[in-house]
Amino acid sequence: MKKIILPALLGAVLCSPWPALAESAYLKLGIGQSRYSDSIDTMRERALTVAYGAALDATWGYELGYVHFGDIDVGVPGL
Repeated sequence: MKKIILPALLGAVLCSPWPALAESAYLKLGIGQSRYSDSIDTMRERALTVAYGAALDATWGYELGYVHFGDIDVGVPGL
């Protein structure tokens, strides 16, 4: 039971809407896990994200980002 509470609380905090309070430019870094599954196997890799954003005025802003889902080799065996 204790192993479920911490991930559930962390997920609730991370999924709750937090307003962006950036008055100028910001850089966002993230790390997580990507998962690929098919009928035969499930593979996991480390996912990395980086994003840059800036506020144009009080209402508008922009954010550019990149997500790397890892290097998963899904070739056909024997070829």
